[in-house]
Amino acid sequence: MRAETGNGSWLAWVARHPVAANLIMLLMLVSGLWSLQQLNTQFFPTFELDFVTVTVEWRGASAEDVADAITSPLEDELRDVDGLRNLTSVSREGSATVVVELQEGTDIAQATESIKDRVARVRNLPEDAREPTISRVTRYDPVARLLVTGELSSREVRELSRLLEQELLDAGVTRVEVTGLAEQEISIEISQDSLTDLGLSYEQLARLIDGQSRYLPVGDAGDGDVARQIRVLDQA
Repeated sequence: MRAETGNGSWLAWVARHPVAANLIMLLMLVSGLWSLQQLNTQFFPTFELDFVTVTVEWRGASAEDVADAITSPLEDELRDVDGLRNLTSVSREGSATVVVELQEGTDIAQATESIKDRVARVRNLPEDAREPTISRVTRYDPVARLLVTGELSSREVRELSRLLEQELLDAGVTRVEVTGLAEQEISIEISQDSLTDLGLSYEQLARLIDGQSRYLPVGDAGDGDVARQIRVLDQA
């Protein structure tokens, strides 16, 4: 009589006992289902975005002026911040945005405070530029979309949208974004009789109004840290 060893003995034993083979298969299925229930799953996984943005608004400035007077000084101050992975910036007409990307695992709260301190050290920003805004990039999960439509004027749609926005915020919604509204403009109405009395045409009136709303850069004064932008400001 010879004893079988190795894989062949198990296969032979299973072949001779089909009920045991079915029980083993059932045990594997039950174990798999139980293990599946223990997995930590989430439809929208929660993760941190390691980005901090610095935004400075400078109304009326060209993109070149913004890059020279705001973006470059901020980049020089932030390029060696602790935990920095990448530094990018965008200079556009009227504003500058610097995006600080941090290495994975960096303490975002501590890094944000460090960036605020460094931005505060920049002393040669234009005097008429607004205070820098430093904020963490936060991920929000979209919950719902609400469409406002109907036979309404642009003003009525705007008022209704803002009313709904405030109601949602009061109800506890963290963030509400309103999109699709027309850009707001200032409308000046004048009668034809008034224009005739003034001896003006509509084109001449438009040029006069445009001439009273100037906000233009005209150059620099000084060098280095004491350099200042000179601008023409005549807004009515």
